[in-house]
Amino acid sequence: MFQCIIQPKNGLIHNSAELKGVFPDIRIQLNEQLRCLDGRLESQQGQLAEIQDIFKRRAEIELNYSRDLDRLGKLLSSRQKEQKGKREGWTSFSAQEIWKQLFNETRKAGRDHAALAEIYNSAVTSRCTQLSEDITRIYKKCREIGFEIHEEVLKVLHELHTAMKTHHTYQSEFRQAESKLQVVEKQRTKIKEQTPKEKLEKNRKYKLIEKEVAKRTNKYTEARLKATKARNEYLLCMDAANSSIQQYFVNDLSDLIDCMDFGFHQSIGRAMMMRSSALEQIRRSLQQDIDAMSKVLGSLDSRLDKKNFLEKNDQAFMIPKKFEYQPVRRDESEMMQKPVVEELESRKRKLAERLSTLRADSEEIWKSLEAAEKTLLEMVNCNDYDTTRYFVEEESARKERESETLMTKQKVDRQETEQFYLTKFREYILNSNRISRLQ
Repeated sequence: MFQCIIQPKNGLIHNSAELKGVFPDIRIQLNEQLRCLDGRLESQQGQLAEIQDIFKRRAEIELNYSRDLDRLGKLLSSRQKEQKGKREGWTSFSAQEIWKQLFNETRKAGRDHAALAEIYNSAVTSRCTQLSEDITRIYKKCREIGFEIHEEVLKVLHELHTAMKTHHTYQSEFRQAESKLQVVEKQRTKIKEQTPKEKLEKNRKYKLIEKEVAKRTNKYTEARLKATKARNEYLLCMDAANSSIQQYFVNDLSDLIDCMDFGFHQSIGRAMMMRSSALEQIRRSLQQDIDAMSKVLGSLDSRLDKKNFLEKNDQAFMIPKKFEYQPVRRDESEMMQKPVVEELESRKRKLAERLSTLRADSEEIWKSLEAAEKTLLEMVNCNDYDTTRYFVEEESARKERESETLMTKQKVDRQETEQFYLTKFREYILNSNRISRLQ
């Protein structure tokens, strides 16, 4: 622990016995300051070490994720080559573009996260290491400066203490000289009162006391001069000490802390801005994936899929040739017979009645089919793809809202509507075929 008033500097020890009792509160305060500053440096170093560890671990996670994505990309590519024959039919579906987009996203995401891992593990962590070295080096220099400042402050306090002791000593001597002068002056006054004036000058005691008064007066004058000078020196030292302490606590200490922190916040900010820049690149890459996928989804076309499928399998789905009747000679004469004509007319009336009934049924079925289709489309096109709730809601609240009972009910409703739709679709198709056949 760096302690400016305990450790020796240049072979001098300023913690001598003479200084131990000099303003102990200030000495303790100066030591406590440096202990706090040492702790402050340790806190900054601890913060940097923790941030560095976070980025190292994040880099490992990102690298593992990148490798997993690379393996997935290779798996998809090899599977595509192995099953090329089985997947020839995929090209007739517009959904094939979704597979291609996901495949490209997987490979690109692997490269992006590998770059992110390199940035975290190399660039950001190295900056944290460099910053820790920088603040430690600057702090050591600032400690030396603080040591020198404390020496100057203690030197001024020592001078004040010396001036104070000198002042007290000379004040005590002055009071003693003043007291002794008053005593001899009283004695002289007493002799004056007891001795007649004409005998006063020849009085031996009076002459002795006059010499003593003159002697005490000189000592009094000298003591008063020394006391005055000592007081002035004491006041000057006190003013210098107050100014020095004021300058140190108000300005120097703040400047010293600023010097210790020089470049710290800017450097750590730049390191985090590098991380933000990397995430911005990831965001742009993800936005490109979102835009590309949106374009692919916009190109989904069921009618085009159907058209391509039928064209690809035209032999299986081509309309067969119409059956043609090959007449014989007697057909025309037999057709003109009366019983045959009556039978045909009767059959025509029955077919017309049957067609009317089938058309009426078909219209009713079509209305039910349209209503079922509308309901089913609402279920299919519901906004169940919004994942905002996974990021803004608590897990317990989300699970409560997405209870199994509710999901089961939605599934049952979907299946019931779907079953009703398919039933009506079956009836409509069969009726349409019957109508076409009867017509």
